[in-house]
Amino acid sequence: MFGDTNLTKVQLLEGVEGVTRSKKVARNTVQYWLADGTECIKYHDTVVVSKAPDGVITLNSGGFRTMTTKDRIWEYGHVTITQRGGIWYMPNGSAFYDGIRVRIEPAKEGEYPGRGAVKIVSDVREVDESKVRTMKARIKKYCDLITPENLPHPKAGDCWYCCMHDITTDKPLGDITGHPHLITHMQERSVNSSLIVNAMQESGFSNEQITAYYFNARSVAGMCLQTIRKAVSKYLQRRLLPGVSVR
Repeated sequence: MFGDTNLTKVQLLEGVEGVTRSKKVARNTVQYWLADGTECIKYHDTVVVSKAPDGVITLNSGGFRTMTTKDRIWEYGHVTITQRGGIWYMPNGSAFYDGIRVRIEPAKEGEYPGRGAVKIVSDVREVDESKVRTMKARIKKYCDLITPENLPHPKAGDCWYCCMHDITTDKPLGDITGHPHLITHMQERSVNSSLIVNAMQESGFSNEQITAYYFNARSVAGMCLQTIRKAVSKYLQRRLLPGVSVR
């Protein structure tokens, strides 16, 4: 799980090519420059801030809308992101989305250098907050279906989009083809065991830990069951509410 790790600079730069210089600047965060002059801030597996030589800054959460991600974007991208109803908003009111591109206007007299007005140079987007609330309610109802009596183990008859993984990326087939099958699971009130395992793995649990949580959720429920439900809730929110902070 993210909170339990503190990756080294070498680990953070694994697989990154063309780096001319670099330094670790914070916990699980590395700053590096590429040969073309692009400056990058990588937090865990995600380049949250990428500053091109022409001044255009690309922002990305990697699907993890956390307070730390937001802090990294503020500190190194100089963009203030606010949150309302779980939705991230840019300074001009546009909804934040991964890949949004901005340019920082020169600071006016008396302003802190580098903290000028933020101008969005890609699409400006809006989010229907009522639809977000509705989807969150649907996800909660689905997660509440997971009980000690309704906690199946993965099996051959599971949804193929959940149980089959791409051999190159190891992503579930549903992540590659889209997520309408997740809506179907909620409509049919079908607890999918492979979906649960995928969700817990994405939250950082090892297979041994998942087995332990399964066993304890069946026997004593309580915290273990809530942990499983929370992992599934986050998993669904990241896919069905990609522009919303996950809780």
